[in-house]
Amino acid sequence: MALTWKKTVSPELARISARRWGATVDHHISDSGNSVWLIPQEDDPLTLRLTDPTYRSLTECRAEIDYVNHLIASDVRVAAPVASKEEVCVEEAMTENERMQSYIDSAEYGNKDISGGVDRFLLDGGLCIPPEEQIAFLVGPTITNFPSRNGQSISSRTL
Repeated sequence: MALTWKKTVSPELARISARRWGATVDHHISDSGNSVWLIPQEDDPLTLRLTDPTYRSLTECRAEIDYVNHLIASDVRVAAPVASKEEVCVEEAMTENERMQSYIDSAEYGNKDISGGVDRFLLDGGLCIPPEEQIAFLVGPTITNFPSRNGQSISSRTL
């Protein structure tokens, strides 16, 4: 599922992403296929680059980091990537709404409309599901994998 990328990345997504590096964003620097944010540090400030998934895929971003590491190993002077607290240089980040939308889309649940917010769409938001589909969803045998923070999946089986 491709998430919609806005022309300007929201400060919320920048904050979510910066937390993975144990940092906070100071301000927005620029936008192109990437949205670039300044992260103040005691020694040298860092830049956080958020890439539009339609501009460059996760695989392409990882390949770019591999190439930069190859240049560094070959004694070429380039800025070294900084690993997150999870010890990776490229991570996928989503806002709460984007994450919930991806769950609803993958479950093919009702009309998939989560308008009203992640904490209200089931109660009084835009989500609609016919009674027959709701019963089939609740009764039918399904195995659902929910991603967790450490990259492992939590499986739930309904009989």
